[in-house]
Amino acid sequence: MPLIVYTELYIEDLNSFRPVTMDFRLDFFLKHRWSVPRNTCLTLLDERSEKSFVTPTGGYIERMTEKSIIINAKELKHMWLPDTYIGNSKVVETPAKDSSTSFIIVKSVGQQCFVEYTLRYRFATENENH
Repeated sequence: MPLIVYTELYIEDLNSFRPVTMDFRLDFFLKHRWSVPRNTCLTLLDERSEKSFVTPTGGYIERMTEKSIIINAKELKHMWLPDTYIGNSKVVETPAKDSSTSFIIVKSVGQQCFVEYTLRYRFATENENH
């Protein structure tokens, strides 16, 4: 069964236009979202809540039928993540502080469970015609 990953792009800043070379710089957030098996999600949520996991936004959150946690950048290496490729760019980079450039939110909403992976990028385009 294929895994469907939904992707959203949020533009933060578009600048450094160079009309002669048709180059520009773009700062943006890229968000990926996919479903995970409910038992995997609940296990992760339960483990985090039992350890009193503290996140940048205050930790474990529980609302009526919704549970979610934020996993910081240091723990991202322990999870499967989509491999994002950006073509036609001279440079692709993340801002200086790694902890502020990527994070994961694991959500249990009703009978569904989702993972949202958000990254912050900056890239400069390259025009193939010059």
